[in-house]
Amino acid sequence: MNIDTHCILAASNSEYDSTEQVFVNAYPWLFPGGIGDVYDPIRGKVKDIHEWAKHLLRFHDGRFLQDQLFVLYVFNMLQRHLNNTQGNFFFKDKNFLGRNPPTVEELQEQIRQGDFSYINKLRYLAKGIRGSDSFWRGKTEELEAWIDFHISRGNGPPTHFATLSCAENWWPDLRRLMIKLERQRGDRDQVQLLEENDFAAMCKSARRFTVYVNDFFMKRSRVFLDTVVKNAMGIEHYWARVEFAPGRGQIHLHLLGIGKDKSYLNDFYKAKTEDEKAKVMESYATSVLDMTADVEVDETH
Repeated sequence: MNIDTHCILAASNSEYDSTEQVFVNAYPWLFPGGIGDVYDPIRGKVKDIHEWAKHLLRFHDGRFLQDQLFVLYVFNMLQRHLNNTQGNFFFKDKNFLGRNPPTVEELQEQIRQGDFSYINKLRYLAKGIRGSDSFWRGKTEELEAWIDFHISRGNGPPTHFATLSCAENWWPDLRRLMIKLERQRGDRDQVQLLEENDFAAMCKSARRFTVYVNDFFMKRSRVFLDTVVKNAMGIEHYWARVEFAPGRGQIHLHLLGIGKDKSYLNDFYKAKTEDEKAKVMESYATSVLDMTADVEVDETH
């Protein structure tokens, strides 16, 4: 009965009303005592809802992070607030919509006549909306500009493509971090299992504290790129994109890099067959990167 009451109350309130306590009423099990909402009668409204959300998702006991519905709703709320802010600027600025924006019929007629100026303005605005088609088109343009810049500066085109994966269940440093977080949470049994290197326990903690796993992966990747990739592989310039696996949902990173030694590219482009190209890459991998295939392959298949 209490849950139904909270759901009805939250549904009748507006999150844009700075005097409403939507989260306290919708998620009472996360906000005991009715404190900690975006708006509080004593504290008032928080200055930055993004910092407020980050604080809750990193709360020491992990209860906000583990509530999937809460996480999805907060992310959706932040995205809509950001989109509305950008849309308001777009609407009021005379250099974008103007004083008399075209109707849908007029816009369709412009497109039929090959006039995409207004559409391009809409695409430009939508670049800031993460995940949208315009956002990824903007990233494609950014990557193309990055390649053109380095070619013009004499650094050459990208010479390497690499993927960095997250081995969250195998990193000792991350395990120590999980032990610390579980200890703060008060789960002594989980701490003991982690200290005993229990694989299932590590998987459980990694799913419980995904935000910290992602942060750890990004810091580890930056160190790897600034040391191993730069010094051992000779890659000084790179452009990377973070993705999340559709199945396991874990973070990984795709990277385009520009190496110092480009001599092998001449041999690669001179190669006429796939076998010749493979030999060029094999020679580069063994002589420059000190990489060898340590897996026996059955060539009969």
